[in-house]
Amino acid sequence: MNHISSRDQNVDDAVCQAANDNHTPDASECSILDLIPSEADFADISRRAERLGIAVVIGMAVCWLLVAAVVYLVLIPGVLRG
Repeated sequence: MNHISSRDQNVDDAVCQAANDNHTPDASECSILDLIPSEADFADISRRAERLGIAVVIGMAVCWLLVAAVVYLVLIPGVLRG
């Protein structure tokens, strides 16, 4: 008996296995309907979008108030002097 023929059967099985032995799901395990989000997901997304929209509008209003105050402070002293 030589070295090659005396190898364990498990080693031979491991050599013959494919390199990519990941689990591939059967067709019965996969469905296109699994990709469609539920109604709860839509409600959560719309709530977050609404809160973000309100925060953006408030932020823009604050920035406009600051810009208006700066413009007022820059232009009014020049008008009063001249």
